[in-house]
Amino acid sequence: MNRDFYVSEPNKLWLTDISYTRTTQEFLYIAAVLDAFSRRLVGYAIDDNMRVELCESALAMALRNRCPAD
Repeated sequence: MNRDFYVSEPNKLWLTDISYTRTTQEFLYIAAVLDAFSRRLVGYAIDDNMRVELCESALAMALRNRCPAD
């Protein structure tokens, strides 16, 4: 992508990130999927660990919400 995030239509480029925050009892982790065209959050997942299932859940939500053709 060479950091060129211009996209002409939805579901052509999704961006992802993982972050965490400390609560009074534990850390919480969030994985997010953002559509670069609309700049909207299309999927996310929150858990108390950063295992692969966290990212899989965020991606599964994005796929359910957007149903991309390809």
